[in-house]
Amino acid sequence: MFDTGTTTFDFDNIDINETTFEHTYSFVARVFSTDLQVDTYKKFTITVTADSNKPYENVFARALPVRAQRDIYAELIQNTDDIPAEDIYRASDFSFGIQNDLRFLLQGGLQPVPDTDYIEAMSKNFYNNTLRRQRFGLHG
Repeated sequence: MFDTGTTTFDFDNIDINETTFEHTYSFVARVFSTDLQVDTYKKFTITVTADSNKPYENVFARALPVRAQRDIYAELIQNTDDIPAEDIYRASDFSFGIQNDLRFLLQGGLQPVPDTDYIEAMSKNFYNNTLRRQRFGLHG
């Protein structure tokens, strides 16, 4: 497990009110040959140092399925027979856990600008398209 329990996230709790992240992670790697003539371990430590404290924004795209499709999705992700609650990674974290909305990260790490700038850029690069179905076959 990568997270050793020192990463916390903001909760509506009087005791926890700041987000913290681990900055040092240690792990041991084992290298061995098939005949075990070589069999050794080495400990590695990775230290993460922020090179910038600049804020950033992420832009998500969200699907808007019809009610019947939303109900199917909700039934699937809430089914604890298929997805046991103890297997949910960071269940209370918006970026992990069970996702109630169908969304995906469209662009990450953007410089913060007013929403209108994002909308203007997207209007130039995205458009609605109508898919038309035709019969496939040999024409002759």
